[in-house]
Amino acid sequence: MGTLLSYSINVAIFLLPMYLIYKWLLAHETFHRFNRMVILLSYAVALLAAPIMNIVERLSVEAVVTQGSFDINSLMGNAHVVNGNLASIWVMVLLAVYLLGCMVMTIRTLCVWTKIARVIIGGEKQSQGDCTLVITDNSLIAPFSWMRYVVMSRGDYSQAGEMILTHEKQHLRCRHWVDLLIAEFVIILNWFNPAAWLLKEELKTVHEYQADEAVLQSGVDARNYQLLLIKKAVGARFPSLANSLNHSKLKKRITMMLSNHSRKSSRLRALAIVPVVATALLVVNQPSVAGTLSAISSSELSLPDNDKGNEKTVIKSTIKINGDSSDFKIDGLKGVPTKYFLDGKEITKEQLKNIDQSKVVNMNVNKSNDEVIVEISTKGTVEAKAIENVVVIGKGTGTLDKKGIENVDFYVNGEKVQEDELNKISADKIKHMKVNKTDDNGITTIEILVEK
Repeated sequence: MGTLLSYSINVAIFLLPMYLIYKWLLAHETFHRFNRMVILLSYAVALLAAPIMNIVERLSVEAVVTQGSFDINSLMGNAHVVNGNLASIWVMVLLAVYLLGCMVMTIRTLCVWTKIARVIIGGEKQSQGDCTLVITDNSLIAPFSWMRYVVMSRGDYSQAGEMILTHEKQHLRCRHWVDLLIAEFVIILNWFNPAAWLLKEELKTVHEYQADEAVLQSGVDARNYQLLLIKKAVGARFPSLANSLNHSKLKKRITMMLSNHSRKSSRLRALAIVPVVATALLVVNQPSVAGTLSAISSSELSLPDNDKGNEKTVIKSTIKINGDSSDFKIDGLKGVPTKYFLDGKEITKEQLKNIDQSKVVNMNVNKSNDEVIVEISTKGTVEAKAIENVVVIGKGTGTLDKKGIENVDFYVNGEKVQEDELNKISADKIKHMKVNKTDDNGITTIEILVEK
């Protein structure tokens, strides 16, 4: 469930600035088909940005795995350390509110579908070639179209049936109902984002502009058509999933009918979306934003564990273990024989499902020849021996016995330190230690993770 909220926030980060650019630069132009494509492109970018970034990230992780040994902490960038209990409570509340909102929006959509279906089922049907005309006795319902149906009251059919039918057939011909399904899906997913609601209204307005243009091009007198719109402006409407004759603001539609055609060069304004998308990409890849989204993604609706109130937890990184009871997953290792070790003991892939995610403090992934070794360390364990007891932690003092190894660089929590500073470390504070064998320059690197 946390993954859905994290994804929805990602969508909002892209959708909001793209809506603002459209409203500012394109909403008042007369190239309606182009504007419709821009809005649909905005939806596509917002919805697909996160999946595409995940694919790129997986490919980059796979590339790192094939190059040799690396520590999972190197993928975390500036890892955030937070109070597990306090953070989890706020995330749980946020997740519960979000899911409740999604549920309400889904029920609302289903109710509208039900209302439309009842009107269509209860009306008199007439074949109109590529569509079906539904005539209803309810005079309060303004004409609307949905999928392959055009609905209007018996009075509207007798007074201006051909004019209304021309308008609604244009909606069906352009498949505007598909656009509205996409917009409705985005609202269910992104109900908290004003841009999701406002962009849908812009899309419906463009639909009406296209249908109005088709009516006028068919030879209908513009004044008579405008009088019809004024008359139907007081009718009922279907606000979510149907194109209705009286749906958009009347003044805007009449003004657009009277407007001169925009210059074709004005379409170049749409290029302003490119730097906006680039900026959104930078925002979601900032360590603080990426870390927060990753923490939300790893959350599930559950009661917090009071026994862990004072523990510190490291926000989940890019490589995760896949299991039913945890939210971990190892990406980029498909098709490669893999062995798993938990606190030094070999386990099976099925046993990964029993690992408590909150207790995992470190994971090393090493590739040797055609085999991958995944080493997982949990809270309460300190790797006192790394790479065959090359380094030993002195009891209580944090003293390191290098076993005769020279040219050693020491890193504590990612920062390089001098050897004499290690004496300040208490051994019971050490969570994990990793020793990288001597490189081509004759330097051995010792990485130590210390609880703050």
